Amino acid sequence: MKTDRLASIHVAHWGNTGPRVIMIHGGVQGSSSAGERNFQAQKPLAEQGWRLLIPDRPGHGASLATGRGDDAEKDSLWVADMLEDGAHLVGHSFGGLVALLTAASRPSRIHSLTLIEPALHKIAIRDPAVCGFVFNMAFTMLTSFSAATRARRAVP
Repeated sequence: MKTDRLASIHVAHWGNTGPRVIMIHGGVQGSSSAGERNFQAQKPLAEQGWRLLIPDRPGHGASLATGRGDDAEKDSLWVADMLEDGAHLVGHSFGGLVALLTAASRPSRIHSLTLIEPALHKIAIRDPAVCGFVFNMAFTMLTSFSAATRARRAVP
C-alpha cells in the first residue's frame, strides 16, 4: 500500500513470507543512521520466517528530506499507513517515540510493540535520576572526541 505519505519513504524489504515486522530507526537528520544500517544484525530473521520492513525516516538514508526537522508525530502517520492489517512494531531511540505514537493511534493493528532505548527522557525530566542521566549524556557528548571515551564516560 503506497500512500502519498509513503511516497518519499524508502523501505527495505527483507523476507517475503511470515509475520510482518516494521523496524523504525533512531538518529537525527544529517547523521549516518538509516534503517538498513541500524538493523543489519536483524536481517537473518528474514531467513527464519519473518517479513521485515525497514524504512528510512525522512532525511535519512535513501528517503527524501522533507525540509522539516525530525517530527515523531508526522513520522507516526506514515508508519501507521505501513501497518496495513497489522504488524509487529519495533522502534529504537527516536524511532521508539515514533513507534509509541503509532501504536497509540492504531492499537488494534499492533501485534506487539518493542521499544529499544526510546527517546522519552523529556516526559520524566523532573525525576532527579533522569535529569542527572540527561546532563551526564550531554556533558559526555560535548566533551568526548572518540567513541571509546564516550563509552567510558557514559557508563557510571
